[in-house]
Amino acid sequence: MTSQLNVDTIADKAGTGPVGLNKQHAAKVWFQFNCTGTPANRGSFNASTLTDNGTGNMTESFTNNMNDQNYATTGIAGGDSGSWADSVDHYYVATPTLTGSIQLAITYNTNLSDGERVACSVNGDLA
Repeated sequence: MTSQLNVDTIADKAGTGPVGLNKQHAAKVWFQFNCTGTPANRGSFNASTLTDNGTGNMTESFTNNMNDQNYATTGIAGGDSGSWADSVDHYYVATPTLTGSIQLAITYNTNLSDGERVACSVNGDLA
């Protein structure tokens, strides 16, 4: 038997916010930022503060901590033209060192570089 559920909004029990996705398989953090000039998030979920540690070295803090340091990340670093088109030579390495933040190293042609577009998602369990 096939079922269908049609809703406009799913909210928490109090009806004041979104349903928490703890212990489920969905991105717990995502962000996209520009790290040229004054670094700034363009869009994010569960990401609070972007810190510039130097050329090509950024730290993104989480609003809600991850359960441990064994979370997985996926991401891409894009080029200097305002698009993802020249991302072939841009790479990023994410280091899950803390439960409350992630450090990213962005490189271009093997040198640390401030990429114009950097995006990342974090999967795992929230604390």
